[in-house]
Amino acid sequence: MKVAIRPARPEDRDAVIAIAAQIWEGNDYLPQVWDAWLADREGQLVVATLEGRPVAVGKLTRLGPEEWWLEGLRVDPAHQGQGIARQVHAHLVELAEQRGAGVLRFGTGSYNQAVHRLAARTGFRPIARYAFYRAEALDGPEEAGERSPSGPEVGPLRPVPPSAAPALWTLLEASPRFRAGHRLYEERWVWRTLTAARLEALLARKRVLGMTDEAGDWVGVAFVLPDREKERLRVGLLDGKEAALRPLAQALRRQAAVEGLSHVSVKVLDDPALTAALEEAGYQSAWEHQVIVFEHPLHAQHVPYNT
Repeated sequence: MKVAIRPARPEDRDAVIAIAAQIWEGNDYLPQVWDAWLADREGQLVVATLEGRPVAVGKLTRLGPEEWWLEGLRVDPAHQGQGIARQVHAHLVELAEQRGAGVLRFGTGSYNQAVHRLAARTGFRPIARYAFYRAEALDGPEEAGERSPSGPEVGPLRPVPPSAAPALWTLLEASPRFRAGHRLYEERWVWRTLTAARLEALLARKRVLGMTDEAGDWVGVAFVLPDREKERLRVGLLDGKEAALRPLAQALRRQAAVEGLSHVSVKVLDDPALTAALEEAGYQSAWEHQVIVFEHPLHAQHVPYNT
């Protein structure tokens, strides 16, 4: 079924929110981001219409000078299976190719074979797979040996100062997980490249927690990001030396209790050492599937990015 695709307008809100209400059991985040997405002048929010009424929505977001992200693709359940998602996806990919250089990415569920096929047809390749874990906040005194399950004792979890940025880069670049994950971290369902500027901004906002070894060297790091509901400790990156992963994960549970939060929620690269460390620290899989991040190279003439 052929649809008309155009930039979204303020008057489309009610129709789009009605679509979102039928997705994810009414827990779609789209209503909370509608105003910001509509006001975004670097990217583009579009709707697909039939007889003038929106039946689908999608968003192209510019994350940085050479980094783009596709998100928010929703189709009215009454019109699914009619090729509408394919048309919106193709429109946004073409728009990105016209506007920018660098890379275009998006994430989708590992179960979503139709989107995987669509990605392959439009020049995307899978680059990383992420698993979801959660654990209840952990109150009370530390147990003996909690911070040294294997290897040397590590220090308590604490904010990483901005001056430690070079040491963190060294730690992360030495991690096979960081490299295998294409140096991405997650924030609000968006996976973006960790750059020096982004690391400095996270450090300045006190969003980076870490642990050191007996020599004072950083051995574990976690990005702790704001939560809209203010009920969980959201972790967008958890990495470091393998021996530090379990005590780091355990310390994050205690940090959640300190902040009065109910649990820790983390999206991590689906790596055996990392998932094993989480499970040993009392975390459980929060979703039977994973998110696969796909990437497509862009070769358009560079368009200046307004910082």
